[in-house]
Amino acid sequence: MQSEIKLNEELESVQIAPTNRERVCRVCHKNTSKYTCPKCNLPYCSAQCYKNHNDGCTNEFWKENVMSELQSQKASDEEKQKFAKMLTENYEKMNLSEEQAQKLDSQEEDVTPSQIIDVEEELSKMNISKEDIKDLNEEQIQGFIEWIKSGRVSEYIQPWRPWWSDDAIMMGTTRENVSIEDEIRKSSDIPPLIQVPPFHSLSRSKPSKLLFFNLIDLLYTYAFVMRCVNGEPEEMDSRDVADDVLGVSTVLSSTDNHESASVAIHSVVESAVRVNNAPGAGVMRIEAVRDTSSLLDNGRYITAALSHLASIIDRAHQDETNRDRAYKKKMFVTVKKVQFYLSWTVSRVEEREEGEFHFLSEKMKQVYEEYKRT
Repeated sequence: MQSEIKLNEELESVQIAPTNRERVCRVCHKNTSKYTCPKCNLPYCSAQCYKNHNDGCTNEFWKENVMSELQSQKASDEEKQKFAKMLTENYEKMNLSEEQAQKLDSQEEDVTPSQIIDVEEELSKMNISKEDIKDLNEEQIQGFIEWIKSGRVSEYIQPWRPWWSDDAIMMGTTRENVSIEDEIRKSSDIPPLIQVPPFHSLSRSKPSKLLFFNLIDLLYTYAFVMRCVNGEPEEMDSRDVADDVLGVSTVLSSTDNHESASVAIHSVVESAVRVNNAPGAGVMRIEAVRDTSSLLDNGRYITAALSHLASIIDRAHQDETNRDRAYKKKMFVTVKKVQFYLSWTVSRVEEREEGEFHFLSEKMKQVYEEYKRT
């Protein structure tokens, strides 16, 4: 308990140090910017400046919701054909307004090249090519453009639900009402724990408090990358996924440590902007903050996430098609670094010292709520 109180005091007292890459705040134009808005990438220096700039930013944030889901979907050949067929069958059922219908009638044979490009861009985010909609005529393509812009496409999207999400809370039920079948399914979704050496065999010195802050970095990185690949990293190119991991995580890509919880979360969110700045990625960046809170609230979830993260990176290390020895060594070292944090977490869970994790979980929840309010 004393160690938890001490950590909590340290969490509150540590100040955020300016980065070496100083930029002027784009809101007050006076102070050095320390953060980047995860919605619009605007550099800002404080919570007040973040709130001041956010009037126009919030609307754009919610517009990205549909695009985020579009980007996260991957379709098989069969699903692509079904999707094209669905577009054809539902075209007449789109309930277009009279004005929209007249607009379509007046443009039957006048679909501009820019409109075709718009369709191709939207479909590419779902891994659907123009060839996959070859059965649609130009009028239907124009209708599809209107349908995308209206946001009604979200009615057909089944978003991926992270394995760490609390189904009972999300569905508004009590935990007592969750069936045994649901609990079994939930347990089966959790990645298996990999075997790691006991922590005392890896380090004989007293663990630094910075490990807690670095853990935020690792868990956010895992959650964000999982959202980017729609929960299926094993279906993606192993090197691409590993590169995204290293692109987000300061802890894994360097020898740097985070000096506080605030520094850790702002650092990885800003890195996530550079890794994925596609339309809709802002939603994923902010949702990954809530994911980090959920993972930190459960010791089993932390160990499962770190186990899965190590396995994801190890795929790149074991990839037979990759002959780059330097890259393989880099991946090997990265796996060992994740395993170090996993071993440390396991030791704390086994000793029932999870109070600090719960405290950090609440901190991340507050950060997430601040993003939602502004």
